[in-house]
Amino acid sequence: MGGALTPSLDLSGNYHDYFGRDVSISADGNTFVVSAPAWYGAGVDEGAIFTYDWNGSSWVQATPIYPHTLPLGVSGIGVNVELSPDGGTLAFSSAPHSLDTVRSGVVYVMQRSAGAWINPVRLTDLATYSTGGFGYSAALNHDGTILAVGDPTDVRVANNGGVVVIFRKLQAGWVHDRTIFPTVYSANSVFGWSVALNATGTHLLVGEPGYPSSLGRVEYLTAPSMPGAAWSTAFDYIAPGSQPIASGKSVAVSANAACWVVGEPASDLYGTNAGRVLVFETPCLEPNIYCVGQANSLGCVAEIEASGTPSVSSASGFVVSARNVRNQQNGMLIYSTSGRAQFAWQGGTLCVAPPLRRTPLVNSGGAAGASNNCLGVLSRDFNAWAYSAGDPALIVGQQVRAQFYSRDPGAVANVNLSNAIEFTLEP
Repeated sequence: MGGALTPSLDLSGNYHDYFGRDVSISADGNTFVVSAPAWYGAGVDEGAIFTYDWNGSSWVQATPIYPHTLPLGVSGIGVNVELSPDGGTLAFSSAPHSLDTVRSGVVYVMQRSAGAWINPVRLTDLATYSTGGFGYSAALNHDGTILAVGDPTDVRVANNGGVVVIFRKLQAGWVHDRTIFPTVYSANSVFGWSVALNATGTHLLVGEPGYPSSLGRVEYLTAPSMPGAAWSTAFDYIAPGSQPIASGKSVAVSANAACWVVGEPASDLYGTNAGRVLVFETPCLEPNIYCVGQANSLGCVAEIEASGTPSVSSASGFVVSARNVRNQQNGMLIYSTSGRAQFAWQGGTLCVAPPLRRTPLVNSGGAAGASNNCLGVLSRDFNAWAYSAGDPALIVGQQVRAQFYSRDPGAVANVNLSNAIEFTLEP
């Protein structure tokens, strides 16, 4: 074993502050936040959240956040705090105010500007579905534009069955995007006890430590980055055996979603309540985006993305899409099993190495008529294609590179090319 660690900073609260109840740090390590939900101020136990920044030589405390500085703020803020990896967005939990019509709980979201936390936004569920568990867990993607909020006490699927609520920050502000229910559950399964998001906000890990009979379960979900997109379960893990080990009481996922960690604090495998941590590696789960898309005749650049898991045995479930495409135009996904490429072709860049294979034409949709815009989307379920096309090259372990080719009247060669995606076919 290595030598003992010595802290470079030692902070403490005052009597009964519960300073350090939760902490979160930015990806670059230059900012961290600390909650003290019982901090005494303004004559009451109101709670506080403290921010510390590294100035190059020492840690400097920024102006704290107190409930009396927040809209409808109440005591006890910060049982849960979450700092986005880029350090620019902060989310933290709060009990509801007496004036709230939705009584499930509150999550505040604030933005960092010139070293100060500003523009507090109160987020709640759409209606009261629980006994105050909304905000028990939370996770932000890298740039703080997607927020997952766990409510393990939600009662819609079962008593304390739980849900996860997804919020997105759009141009108009934060909006309720989607509510995710557990695919399997029981009373007191507490889905949403813990949550974690990868950097892009397209992979979500949810702990359900009460299912079944407190054995514990973890669900791994994926979704495209576009607002309103449906989340699909890529796979799940249910703890084996018959003894309650609370698998999923804590979860974490790497930025690229290739590695995830699950805590089992009640595991007796190595002694009574000794606990255990499991590490899962999924190197094939995260497709890789590469190359550069071509600006079309309206000045938009098509961007490729994917949702789901590429599989040779599934008839559906891995959708490759390109957005920012001209509306009402035909296009197709071209792909290769021969590697990457990067050379000029048809006025853009060919990103997949010949020989090329192509899928059937699809239409980008969007508004019909005389209006031309970039609101079209091209989509192809590659699992469906691999399952039915009879391409002998599409086997387990095969790496595939693909990009979209679409019509673009007025452009060079009247076509447009997106950037490209690389993925590995799984069983």
